[in-house]
Amino acid sequence: RSSLLRTTSTRSMSSKEREEAGKEAEEDEKAKIQHTPLPDIMCVIVEPPPRKIFVVAPSHVKSDFTGVFLLDSNSVSERRPRYTSQQVNSTPCTLSWNVTERRWVIERLPKLGGVKNRLQKAAMQGLAFVLAGVKYDAPNPSSVRTVWEIRNGGAWKEEEGIFCRVVR
Repeated sequence: RSSLLRTTSTRSMSSKEREEAGKEAEEDEKAKIQHTPLPDIMCVIVEPPPRKIFVVAPSHVKSDFTGVFLLDSNSVSERRPRYTSQQVNSTPCTLSWNVTERRWVIERLPKLGGVKNRLQKAAMQGLAFVLAGVKYDAPNPSSVRTVWEIRNGGAWKEEEGIFCRVVR
């Protein structure tokens, strides 16, 4: 009815009819806005993050980050969990959500005897020490259901051989 009224010349309508037609048009617009679905918003029940996850890197990858990663208890109150590897003979890796890149990343930050340095600051601001990652919005890395990528310089290359699983 309102579309019919909109096509009718406003000259032939009384001021009261024009006012009613305007109100109906506003109500139609409000109804459209209220019923428009928002595809980017979804409710999901999320379980607590696993305490241990196992990450496998293929043997041909230069930086081996295969190992068991333990949940960082300080990260439980954050939006996404953070994990640290338990590697014996190498610098530990972390697995965490990079907010800027919107991806899970595995990175290795060199330790320099506990000295605060510009490398730590660089690592916090970007992808300086990232070895691998995956652009997948999941509550924890073991929930990822797509192919991980290896970082080579500034580029990402898909790598089918990377897996991240819960340790029970």
